[in-house]
Amino acid sequence: TLPAIIYYFGLMMQVHYRAVLKGMRPISEDTDHESAWTVLKENWLYIIPIALLVTLIIQRVNPTVVGLLATASVIVISWLIPGRRMGIKELYEVIRKTGLGILTVANASAAAGMVIGGIMLTGLGGKFTSLVFAATGGHSGLCLSMVAIVCIILGMGVPTTANYVIMATTCAPILMQMNMPVLCAHMFVFYFGIVA
Repeated sequence: TLPAIIYYFGLMMQVHYRAVLKGMRPISEDTDHESAWTVLKENWLYIIPIALLVTLIIQRVNPTVVGLLATASVIVISWLIPGRRMGIKELYEVIRKTGLGILTVANASAAAGMVIGGIMLTGLGGKFTSLVFAATGGHSGLCLSMVAIVCIILGMGVPTTANYVIMATTCAPILMQMNMPVLCAHMFVFYFGIVA
């Protein structure tokens, strides 16, 4: 719990000092603002895309199809709410901003792909598991410590998405060979990859 407390304290301090730098002030009590119930009453239709997204994920539909259907449902729902209809200009702007947002993830994923390709082509990926087991003597505590150190080293300077791809292909198989559940193995390597 201590890392979580430190994380949220740091987050709170970042938000506070960013607000101070930008000259933001708290909302005063006499300011007219809408209640949560009013906002929900006017925009309840936007719950449908979220429900659709969760339902399709639970039904194990292909993630690409899930994203496409949820996005299409947002567009259709916008046509049902007067004053919020998405026309050609709005759709173009959404596609443009999405494309710009994807660029950073695509570049990071391409870099991760090169790292993974290099590891797999050299045969290091297959030998990596046996190297860790040989170095630790099969002791689970030592093995976890070594995998954590490797995750920290491999995760340095890598964005989140690419970090997970690298950790899932290089380090998670080691933990799964120790009979660790798949989700636990992936969360372990992802956590230590992000710590870097």
